[in-house]
Formats: sequence, structure tokens, C-alpha cells
Amino acid sequence: MNTSFLYIFVVNRTDVPSTFIHTAYDDDGYGNTTQQGQDYYGYFAPNSSTNIPGVPLVHRCEDVTYTRDGRIYVPDLHRSVKFYPTMDSNTLYIGISGGNSIKTDEYKMFEYDCYKSMSDMREVIKGQGNIPDENIVSVSPDNLKFQDINISKPTTADIINTFEMIKSMHTLKPFSGLFLHIVGHEPCYDGFYLRKTYYSKCIIDLYYLKSVIEYFKYCKFIVIFKDMCNAEEYDLLPADFNDRPESTYSFYVQYSSSRKNGKSYDSRSNSRLFSNSIVTGFKAQYCPISTFKNISSSNCYLCNRYRNLIIHNRISYNSLHESWVKPHMIALRHNGVKECDLPILQLRYVMDNTNGLESMI
Repeated sequence: MNTSFLYIFVVNRTDVPSTFIHTAYDDDGYGNTTQQGQDYYGYFAPNSSTNIPGVPLVHRCEDVTYTRDGRIYVPDLHRSVKFYPTMDSNTLYIGISGGNSIKTDEYKMFEYDCYKSMSDMREVIKGQGNIPDENIVSVSPDNLKFQDINISKPTTADIINTFEMIKSMHTLKPFSGLFLHIVGHEPCYDGFYLRKTYYSKCIIDLYYLKSVIEYFKYCKFIVIFKDMCNAEEYDLLPADFNDRPESTYSFYVQYSSSRKNGKSYDSRSNSRLFSNSIVTGFKAQYCPISTFKNISSSNCYLCNRYRNLIIHNRISYNSLHESWVKPHMIALRHNGVKECDLPILQLRYVMDNTNGLESMI
């Protein structure tokens, strides 16, 4: 295969840019970090004064390819390489639905829409890989569930304790891959908001979340869906590929609902538009914009074209994005969807250079 499109560029850990901090559009003050949040930031963020490297949150990588020790690392993949959404029974699924700090009529359905989106996605991915219930983690403002854990109205400490247990489990008996679906408001001060507690707020620090994801960097695949405003800004994929066994390779997928300064939308059907588009695309049954256009899946030319495309081909993340999710959202331009509101798909892999690219197509 001709690989002339690849550029060689050496990247060092110190070249990773610093994180950027953003304020949610509907912020009512929860962005003011508590002392607890500041402690998490001090521990997980890069800290030059204490020589703690931390786990950097970075902007989406530029389209560069670099090598280390003769192996290829491609941050954003050429579209000819297709990633198929195949899971297996050893996959760990984590679904996180966020909360809303503004309790008004305008926003009262937001938490339910996020939770419904997470539940729908969970059932689709669970069915794809026959993932057992004990490998399913659900985190929402109302509860946290994982195996024998069932916590009503979780705190930040509850979530961290659960994730630390998952890291220990993965160390003893590794999962084959990680699927993460996070849906809610844009993170504020690098924290994903779930709910207010009596003393402070339940917030998932993104530095901490990325440190958890780093534990899975040697898995066969990592798939991350981010459904939130400004979703592209936060790169949650593993950043460092050092010490990877030469006989292994990994597929990485990061799918963001919106680009920089973009918005995430409601589907008008008790779910988020981006998540609903993915779920319907996997099933190829229902039109994700029917409530906007007053059409059915049978008379939507985008739906029919997509079904014809996949008759003799498996659904890949490429076809899901290029022929279903993105076109349906573009069709809503007259409903206010802008260019920055369109989703962006990132595909990455790590492989042994001696095998060639052809083995992954």
C-alpha cells in the first residue's frame, strides 16, 4: 500500500500543549471549583514545581505521523483504514450521563435526555459484543452501578473508588477493550458535572478520567464517544505509547459530537441528537431527524442511501460517520445547526511497522 501521505514527525512528551479551560454555556456558578476539586487538579494536572508529570488534557492532535523505535503511530488515520465497531464479551463499557445545575422548566428534561441516550447506547453496544452485565458501568446523577455496587446519588469519592477498583481488576485480569460514552454539558474547569451534593458538587475531573483511560492503552481497542458542547476540545485518548509489546496493536476511536465552540443538540425524542444518530445508525432502522423534518425512515433519502451502502458491507465507524450521522446533522442546517456543531471522527492505531498497513484494511 502506498504510504506516501504519511509525514514523519518526532513528538516528545514535553511537546504536549497545556490544557485549556472553558465555561459551560449555561453555567450558574458550578464552575467555581471547590477545595476538593482543586486538590484533584493539583494531583492529576502536570505540576512542574513538584516534578509530577500528571496526565495532560490536550487539544485534538494535528494530522501528523511519527515513529518511535521503528514503529508507526498515527494520531488521525487516513480514511482508507476502516474501524469496525466489533466488541467482545471481555469489553468494559462505561456510560456516564451528566447533570444540569439549573433547575428550570427549560432544562428539566436535560438529565433524563442524557440518561436515556446513555441507556440506549449501552443496549446497542452490549448487544454487539454480548457484553455481560458485570462488565457494564453506569454513572448518572441518580445512581452508580457496577457489579454489586449500586449507589444512589453518588459523590465524587464514590466514582473514584469505583474507577480505582476497575483499574485493579484490569491489572489482575485485563479487559480486551474499553468503550466509554460520556454525555452531558461541556466540562467546566476541566470537570464533568453530575450533581450538587450537600457540601459541594459531584464532578468527574477530566485529568482523573484520562488517568483511568491510560490504564487501558495496551488493550486491543479503545472507543470513546463524547456528546457535549465543544466536545472536540478534550482529547481523552491515551497520549503515550512507550513500552508497548512489539507483538500488539491497538485501534483507537474518538467520536466527538461537536467541534471547537460547537453545540450539542436535543433530538426532540428524549435523547441527545448525536447519541441518537449513532444508535439509529448501528441499527439502520429509524431516521434520527424524523422529529425535525416530519419524515419517516422509509422516505428519507439519507436513510435509504445508507442502507444500500451497507447491504454488502459491514458498518464501520467511517461509514457510520460519513454516510449517516454527519449527513443527517447537515440536513438540519435550516434548524440552526452550524459547521462547528457537526461531529468529528478521529481514528488512530498503533501497530508493528513490519506488518504493513494492508493487514488493517
